[in-house]
Amino acid sequence: MQFHYHPDNRPKPKGWATINRKRYPTVLVEKVQRFPANRIIRDLVDVARDGRKMDLNEIVIRAAHGAYCKEEMHELYRLMGYSVCGFSEVFEDDLIGSSMWKS
Repeated sequence: MQFHYHPDNRPKPKGWATINRKRYPTVLVEKVQRFPANRIIRDLVDVARDGRKMDLNEIVIRAAHGAYCKEEMHELYRLMGYSVCGFSEVFEDDLIGSSMWKS
């Protein structure tokens, strides 16, 4: 099953689910409660299903053309385990802080 969400018609948060007592937002898609899809991950799955490949450069190019919002790119870099310092260099226009940095 493929899910294609255009930036303007992504499902709005509706409710939440808990995992180990931590709340996570959910959306309703065709009357099914789901965790919100990250469009980058969905595209990676769709591309792989078609037997193609998509690397980080293509993802960045797609983001530059508006295919992905900044929050999705933030999530991708966090999930990749990017260093906080490296994250601050990639997203230099954002205010990034760390409890391990000296003031």
